[in-house]
Amino acid sequence: MTHDLPELLDLLGPRATLKDRKTLGQLISKEDICTFNLKINNIQPASSNLKEKNPQGDILVTGRLEDYRPAYESEHLRDQSGEKIELLIPNKWKWKWKTSKWEKRDVIECSGHLQCWNGATNHYQFRVSKIHGDPIWVWVFKIIFVYPIWIPCWLIYKTVYVAIPVGLILLIVGEWQDNGDLTNWGLILSFGIGILGLTLRFYVWAITAKMQAEDREFGLK
Repeated sequence: MTHDLPELLDLLGPRATLKDRKTLGQLISKEDICTFNLKINNIQPASSNLKEKNPQGDILVTGRLEDYRPAYESEHLRDQSGEKIELLIPNKWKWKWKTSKWEKRDVIECSGHLQCWNGATNHYQFRVSKIHGDPIWVWVFKIIFVYPIWIPCWLIYKTVYVAIPVGLILLIVGEWQDNGDLTNWGLILSFGIGILGLTLRFYVWAITAKMQAEDREFGLK
């Protein structure tokens, strides 16, 4: 289940006590996701004194909640901006490029799993699950360098199971009719695109399995 963090904090009322804040982490599942805007105050390596047992080398981002809900909306009790937040991010390759350009006072939109109220620092503690949006330079890089390679690979990845049998049929028909063009296309489809497509599928499977294992190790033990 996905929660909007300001709306979730509204449930505590305008005078949330320490007990209320601790209880909030018990009311929702550790698998539930909270979405929020975080204004960065500090970025540092996570230490072992956090409530959860975190692998060394992870990144701890501290900041304050930014509540962008329109003031005229009557559904919420008050502006929740200013609530202190700790966001724990694994120091893995898939996150590094997203966090490398962050600076103090940047506002990021992200999602995470609420772990607890950290009474030692008076912060709500989250484990990241998603960082929303990409910087402009990332999109420019994708358009110039990634998409011209990614789109043909995506087509091969999707059509490999069709290309192999079609290629074998063309190869047989070409040999039977002594048609060199059909034979060449059969070789290209069945052995060229076929082998490349199966290799791509293996790498996608391996990368996906690795990422899922890292997520289980990091966030949902």
